[in-house]
Order: sequence, then structure tokens, then C-alpha cells
Amino acid sequence: EVWTACFANNNHNSEDGGRVVLSGGDDGKCKIWDVRSSTFRPIHTITNFDAGVTVVSTHPRKDHVVAIGSYDESVSIYDA
Repeated sequence: EVWTACFANNNHNSEDGGRVVLSGGDDGKCKIWDVRSSTFRPIHTITNFDAGVTVVSTHPRKDHVVAIGSYDESVSIYDA
């Protein structure tokens, strides 16, 4: 079950704008998706959580920096 999702690229005017989506859910994983892909599988999965992923958010100016919050009461920062 998906609990949260967001676009990874905040600059929608760029060539890559809006093509990557991050999702998190009750399986304790953050999945990264390329919306252009026809495989319907994530391009990367982050599994460092002991409970469901409740929030994912990119940095407002640095799209490669992502904050991920979990029901296990942790917040992790990733430089993707």
C-alpha cells in the first residue's frame, strides 16, 4: 500500500522535469520510478527502514537530495 509519493525533479521546465517519482509505503521501502519506463518496476529501491515509509520529499533547490521519514520514527537524508 502506497502512503506517499512525490516528483523528484522540482524544475519542471528542465529536460528531465517530472520524469522521476519517489514513493513510500507500508512495506518499509522507498521506491524510485522513471515514469517513461514501460516495465512498471522501480529503477531503485531503498530498504533501510524498520517500518512503513510515511513521507518522501526532495530538497527545494537540490533535486538529488531526498528526505525520507518512516513510521519507525526515523528521518534519513540521501544524496542520490
